[in-house]
Amino acid sequence: MACALWMPTITGSRRSSKKQICIHKPLLVVLRYTMDLATTMKCLGPTSVEIVKLGHQLLIAAHQVSCSEQMSLLVELLEPLQKLRPLIAEKEMQEILRRLYKASCHCQDPHMTSRLQASYLASLTNPSRLRAHLCLHYHNQLKLGKEIQKCVYEWHESTPLPHPLTPAQKKQLYDMDFFVAMDYLNGSSMAPLQSLVRCRKSDYHLVLLARRVRSDLAMLKQCQELRSKLKHKRSLSRMEHLSLGHANVGLLLDAMEAKKAKVANKEVNESFLEELLLRQNLAQINIKREQRLVELASEAITAFGHFFHQADQEPLGIEETPIDWQALIDDGVAAANGLSTMGYRTQADDAWLLLLRIGRLLEDRFTYLRALNHFLTQNEVQARLKLNLAEEVKWAEELLDDLWPQLHNGRFYKREQTMVMLCFCHLASYYARRDCLSHAQLLLLHVEQLRAEFPERLGKNDIILITMQTVRFRLRYQQRKPGMPRMMMPLRQLDTLMDNLRTFVGLSSLDNNSLMLLLNNLVTESTECSANRLSEQVQLSHVVLRSNLETGLALKTVEIFLSWLWTNLQMENFDKAQSKLRLIEHCLDIKPLARKETLALPEKKSVKDPAIVDLASHMDLLQLVEPIRKQQQLNAYSPKLPSMRSSSPNCQMNLNHYLNLDIAPPNIRENSQLKCLYFIMGCLHARLSFLQRNSEQLDEFYERAAQWLQENAETSTSLGCMLQVQQLYHVNYLRYRRKHVEAISTAQMGLKRQGLQAGDVNYACNFFAQLKTAQLELKPMGQEKTQNKVLRRALVFNPSPEDNSRNVAATASAVKDKATKINESHKKASKFKIYEELELRPPSAAGSSSGGGSGTENTPPASDHVDFNSCQLIEISDDDESPPPLLTKSSKSKAKGRAKTKATTGVCEVITLDNSLDTASTPSTRSTRSRRPLQQPEDNPTTASKSRRPRRQVSASQPKDTESTSTRRLNRH
Repeated sequence: MACALWMPTITGSRRSSKKQICIHKPLLVVLRYTMDLATTMKCLGPTSVEIVKLGHQLLIAAHQVSCSEQMSLLVELLEPLQKLRPLIAEKEMQEILRRLYKASCHCQDPHMTSRLQASYLASLTNPSRLRAHLCLHYHNQLKLGKEIQKCVYEWHESTPLPHPLTPAQKKQLYDMDFFVAMDYLNGSSMAPLQSLVRCRKSDYHLVLLARRVRSDLAMLKQCQELRSKLKHKRSLSRMEHLSLGHANVGLLLDAMEAKKAKVANKEVNESFLEELLLRQNLAQINIKREQRLVELASEAITAFGHFFHQADQEPLGIEETPIDWQALIDDGVAAANGLSTMGYRTQADDAWLLLLRIGRLLEDRFTYLRALNHFLTQNEVQARLKLNLAEEVKWAEELLDDLWPQLHNGRFYKREQTMVMLCFCHLASYYARRDCLSHAQLLLLHVEQLRAEFPERLGKNDIILITMQTVRFRLRYQQRKPGMPRMMMPLRQLDTLMDNLRTFVGLSSLDNNSLMLLLNNLVTESTECSANRLSEQVQLSHVVLRSNLETGLALKTVEIFLSWLWTNLQMENFDKAQSKLRLIEHCLDIKPLARKETLALPEKKSVKDPAIVDLASHMDLLQLVEPIRKQQQLNAYSPKLPSMRSSSPNCQMNLNHYLNLDIAPPNIRENSQLKCLYFIMGCLHARLSFLQRNSEQLDEFYERAAQWLQENAETSTSLGCMLQVQQLYHVNYLRYRRKHVEAISTAQMGLKRQGLQAGDVNYACNFFAQLKTAQLELKPMGQEKTQNKVLRRALVFNPSPEDNSRNVAATASAVKDKATKINESHKKASKFKIYEELELRPPSAAGSSSGGGSGTENTPPASDHVDFNSCQLIEISDDDESPPPLLTKSSKSKAKGRAKTKATTGVCEVITLDNSLDTASTPSTRSTRSRRPLQQPEDNPTTASKSRRPRRQVSASQPKDTESTSTRRLNRH
């Protein structure tokens, strides 16, 4: 060869490749002819001197390439060289390809550059070396800003110098190129991903590619077709099960994203929820639409489970792709999170249990801890799962002991730090349920100290702080034996938690999802806490409802509406309760909401009549003594009046529909959790009928409800606190129907069940009160009369001082007899004093000490006139009309000490009247105690001049060593 002709003919200038080819055309003709002739000669072989020399010359030429003109000459020799390839030794051919790979940087055609590089990469048979060069190839392409149009495998298929590969080598090249491209081409253009789709070897590659481009409609359509094809097959291989699982997760995430809507905070108003759900983007929130998502997630977990159980039965074949376990774990977590967020506990338990086993098998510590957190938050793990939670906790504690000292070293991501600290918090909740309260407190203290080691978390309300406050709320609220007096009350803890939620900060990708799961579980507990204390629902439920409406979660929305319905019944707000029933029927796809026409009310005119104004003021004052839940806001005026709906739930509706599943909607019949919600809805509807005195169907309903609970014992365990609420409602109804024996047995059963589990202490108090009341009502009337009892309402109305002095003079001789008979007689009659309407509380001690003839706003006026036509406050007194019995020296000193103590406290004792009968009149010191004796300063004339009325003189018949007692209450407090 004429090596001198190889160098560019014109130095210092660059010409086009076409001119350079024309200059070296004779050389190219000779080389082509030589290579063509060599292929026809049978005497030439890999060891022939001519072939070895030709290969050596080509190697030198490729090594000396320094410009595009030289590279253009070598490109013309690629096709003849491919024909001569069988005669060239493998080692020499590998070296030529390597030189061409390096010289390709001088090629002006980017496509030819990619083809030459793909030829060399395809010749690498060592998997580690092949992966390293593929990573370098994609890294350089992205670093130089070049657009990647095809994958290496597709470039190799079109190169003029392809490397001969066996089917196994082709599979290895594509798989390696596939996984490297997936790592480096995340978020880039669709061209290289479409190239991988065109060259795919199995459906598994398609579903893995679809994970990276969730929003691509063409890819979603292919996944839908793949899912339909695999579902029609009778039996699937393990790789087909894996592909089906990934395809279902892709469709699930796309459907959940499509359901999202925007809801403003001010739109979540309890009075206008029906109008909100009739909006175009929220009208489709119902169980029927959500069942498709549950089906996709359940099928994905089932498919992953089949693959997991078959993964180790036999090794992977040559035709099978290496398993991407991280993709399996990520999609499994996505499906499990979806089921947990939607609220389907049975399916979510199966999903997290599978992830728990996968994480333990692969020694993926963080996946294992994340799956374990799901079971640690539950009060009781289902027996069908066959999960030994104590053993798992023991193994998790070993992992945590190794992990937590390394968290602040900077080796872990923030989501991994969050996962470890959340596991500590849930372990504290787990030990609290096992009555290890001290251990739980120590774990929370450890988390608090561990969190303080991260500066980015200090001063911020992150998920760790919210979770710790939630666990502390449960420690205070759910306990068998009430204690811990130093902790805040549950409602105060909920208020603090709500204040921190307003400034919540998410520091990792795990925080938002963990917060939603935490708040959804907290809604039921917060509603139970507020409803049992006759309080309106906390603001937390409004926040969760808004989030559920935005994400289109039907089941969680139904649970919130049920909790609000419970609160409305506790507050006896029937209109709101009827509205909740309509909303629940809409979300359960029983009866959709009907649109209505709102009628604007005329503007409220101000009333100018003085008599009406005075009546309104008296009505406002009456509300001071009414129960809070029965007070009506006089000034509350809605701008729109809801008209009667044709879709309103009928109060005479057959309540047995809630128990007869044959006529229930299909979606409810197929899901045990929906059956429980439907049963709870029936119990609350029955309570509403009872409060409205529509009790025609309640006998049959409560009888069939008891049978339903016995037949579905396993299902009834998931009712939670609503089982106790239903029993309380049943006892109350039995008392109403005067079935006291059944009421007593039901209350005793509720008390027994309440003692076996932790929960709100109000249930035990309510069961005990219902039990005692039923026992009192069971006693015959004749037995009550023999006990010589009187009603508490038998009061002595405002006796005059003259009558009191006359009675004192008449009864002075019978003091000792009356003292002995007072323990055997009926309970003393209470007396009360009526203050005028301007006096809103009993007089203070400061007011009496200052004196004055006229009363202030805190003291009654000096006049004895009482207006019985006005609404006035009543103060009850247990004073006896007669003077106290003669006291001995020791008893007199005790009485004086007791009177002195009472005078120093200055507390005004108020006794509440009720309609119940006293159980027994037992003798006590309270029945014989007297009011504080009047101080009679004889030597202080100023005090006498400041008094409102002249002091009554003590009767002469009264002994000197006895203390006079006034039956009228003076302003000494």
